[in-house]
Amino acid sequence: MWNRYRNFFVLLLVLSIIANLWCLIRHYEHSIMAIILGEPIKQVNTNEKVIALTFDDGPNPPYTEQILELLYQNNAKATFFVTGRKVKEYPSVFKKIFLYGNEVGNHTWDHQRLDNKSRGYIEEQIALTDKIIRDMGYQGNIYFRSPYGSQSYGIQYVLKKMNKKFILYNMSFTDWDNPFRERLELVKLSKIFEIPSGSIVLLHDGGGDRQSTVELVELILKKYQSRGYKFITVSELLSYQNQKVGTGF
Repeated sequence: MWNRYRNFFVLLLVLSIIANLWCLIRHYEHSIMAIILGEPIKQVNTNEKVIALTFDDGPNPPYTEQILELLYQNNAKATFFVTGRKVKEYPSVFKKIFLYGNEVGNHTWDHQRLDNKSRGYIEEQIALTDKIIRDMGYQGNIYFRSPYGSQSYGIQYVLKKMNKKFILYNMSFTDWDNPFRERLELVKLSKIFEIPSGSIVLLHDGGGDRQSTVELVELILKKYQSRGYKFITVSELLSYQNQKVGTGF
């Protein structure tokens, strides 16, 4: 009889330990996965007056070209996260991005949300876009940014496997939203926006009419260059880092 009770209590103890371990693992799951897979880079810790402007969803004439001209006139550089489909559609505009001295990033082939996609699908989207970028003659780093800023362990697993950096952002002006024109006018009047040193700023040259974005870029360049800031590529920004700043999932 005693042996049956003892076995029962041992079983309860083992189940209790397993349950507690599971709760502990779930509690620290993000930290564990961050150690294994790494975290997306959203900002860089630096006291230097440097900012990385990034542009998603292009190339998209005439707005990509207008932004490139503004950058060139102001001796500024940026990183353009392009979709493979748009590169195929506008090859000459795409080539201007890196011929003007800017950096190119991978934003998938056709801008599909990746949260619930298989690892095979994610890898194919990235690989196809990398290939067309290389076929067009670009030789620099190709970092990755997911559409809609999606984050999942599947995405991070694939990027770890492909040895590719995951670049997100710490600041967005939501310039993809329709009412952005009204907000832009408020920004111009109030001048309330502040971009910290080491920021990665999300903007869009693709996805529709981006005239407001072009105006915002001109405003940002004028305001921050007058304060002594430099506008550089993501690769250049990473060279300033003391450590990565990850804000989590």
